[in-house]
This record gives sequence, structure tokens and C-alpha cells, in this order.
Amino acid sequence: MRTTRSAFAVGAVSALAAGLLGGCTTAERDPRAYPGSPGGQKLENVLEAFALRLPDCQVDELGFAGSAKRGEERLGLSFRAPKDCVQGFLAAHGTNTSRPLHWTPGREKENNDAGLPPVLKSRSDKLGWKFDPAVTYELYVSATTPSGSRFTVVVDPNGPTERVFMDSVELGRKRG
Repeated sequence: MRTTRSAFAVGAVSALAAGLLGGCTTAERDPRAYPGSPGGQKLENVLEAFALRLPDCQVDELGFAGSAKRGEERLGLSFRAPKDCVQGFLAAHGTNTSRPLHWTPGREKENNDAGLPPVLKSRSDKLGWKFDPAVTYELYVSATTPSGSRFTVVVDPNGPTERVFMDSVELGRKRG
């Protein structure tokens, strides 16, 4: 009898603990978020916080890290899109696409390239962005949203679509 009561008690406590722990779920993760990104953040909310809209075309390989809840947090965003769409997207954010800086990883001094800004270097390492040393990238340092959020943008112009890497430099002011 004692064994039956003990087994029942252990079973009841286990069921209660499982029910309590099951009720304490973590925030659902946006599948587009990079590993290590703040939980519970949806891309649409983060983009709104920075007053940034995605290009009006098919966007693939989309990834982001950022938070709509923490103003001090930066936004890292990457995607792949057709060249004309990327160019229009950058132009809509005040970027002169006819005069990009150029950057070839590891060959900055040899080619007199602009080089990757140190802030973007540390961010790209954290997000796992990989840059091919055989590619010369286009570098834009002043893409700006309507709220004044500013981004540094690196574009891989090779291939049928362009790969875009964006990192916020300044949050800007939320309008509303």
C-alpha cells in the first residue's frame, strides 16, 4: 500500500511539474531570425521599428537579427534579390548606386579598397556572414530610412541575383 501511495505521489508531482513547465514556454522564434537573436521578435515588427521596408520583389535567403523592443539594439539583415530590385531598393533609401565603394576581403591594402568598416566586421562575424575573398563587393555607407535610421550595406553583385547584407548604424526616431 505504501509503495502504491508513493508511486501515486511521485506520478502526481511529476504530472504537476510537467504541466507547470509546459505552461512556461519561451517566446516563439521567427524562422528567419539568425541563431542567437532575441526570442519573440518578428521580422515585420523589427523592420517597422527601423522604418525599413523590404524590396518590392521576390526576396530569398532572408535572415535578420534585431529587436523592436530594445532601441539600443541594432538590426542585421540579409537577403538575395534580382539586381534591378536591389538597385531600386538602395536608391529608395538615398543611396547613389552609380558610385559604390569597393571591397575585396583580405585585399584592402593591395587594391586600395575602402575596406569593411570595423563595426560591420564584428557584426558579420557574430551573424555568420561569410565574404568570399575572390569577390569584389559593393559597399554603401549611407542607406537611410524615412525615420533617419542609417545602414551600412554590402552587396555581392555577382550572379543572377544579388546578395545584400545590411547593418544598422543609427536607429533614427520612430514616427507616429
